[in-house]
Amino acid sequence: MKGTGMRRWPVGAVLAMLAVIVVGGCGDEDSPSDRASAAVPGLHSFDLYVAASADGDVLSADLYGITFDPLTVHRITTDKRISNLAADRSTVVVVAADEQLDKLALVTEGGELVPLPGVGRPHGFSPEVRPNGRIRFEDDGPDNDRRVLGRVLEYDPQTERTRVLFSSRREINLAGTLSGGFLELVHRDNADDQVAIVGDGARRVFRIAPRIGDALVGTGYVAARVYRVDDPTAEPTDTSLLDTMTGKAVVVRGWSPLAWSPDGTRLLVKRRPASGEMETELGLLDVRRPKDVTQVGVVPALVLYSGAWVSGEAL
Repeated sequence: MKGTGMRRWPVGAVLAMLAVIVVGGCGDEDSPSDRASAAVPGLHSFDLYVAASADGDVLSADLYGITFDPLTVHRITTDKRISNLAADRSTVVVVAADEQLDKLALVTEGGELVPLPGVGRPHGFSPEVRPNGRIRFEDDGPDNDRRVLGRVLEYDPQTERTRVLFSSRREINLAGTLSGGFLELVHRDNADDQVAIVGDGARRVFRIAPRIGDALVGTGYVAARVYRVDDPTAEPTDTSLLDTMTGKAVVVRGWSPLAWSPDGTRLLVKRRPASGEMETELGLLDVRRPKDVTQVGVVPALVLYSGAWVSGEAL
């Protein structure tokens, strides 16, 4: 990718580097993890945050921080059962089942989960940190009004209050918000799964694939996680990259989306080895050349599920 200013690492060099600077395991006093733990960066110095698991169980995922230059991985939380996250350079918010039910929480410097000031830990999904610092999320509607089955809310840290942006009499599956609207996932039993762009009184629906997982909103593009087989326990293996202006989609085989770059033009993608080992390979996709995935490196001993890319300076 000439002219992009992107740094490329040989995969072998990255593997060797990560072998000594992945933090969070148990070992002897002189183990690499013990030596590296003294140099764990501050919470807001990471380039990428991911929900990941060392045993391959999505229900036991924790929050990890990744720096790109050099490529290092540090464990931030322990036993928090994180299912989703969103972040910018100053805020990290997660959806966690550490209290049995999925609830929103802010992450502190020490890896603890704390309430959102003024509103506590609401039951919510699909968090998103907006450029103005506000946090958007989805819930199932108020307990005292069962006519509402889905809402999009926004939390303002300045006023410490939430307001409802959208409510529906049916369940919604928020994937992210766009200018003037939001993106919704639509799962069908007897047809291809879809994404719908809802806003300004209009609803544009795009068929994606027989079975999709989450979808990530970029700048002018939507990246959907695609399953090759109809197996509810399988992981997404492919990416469907949808141009929201033309409605055309390109399928990238073998890589599933992890996180958009902060400007929404490059996509960090991931894949697992065919052997099923507990590691995740990272790649970088440019929307101008979506099928030319550049290998970034391998994160050993972790399965990565979702992520938030907050700094693009080093890739």
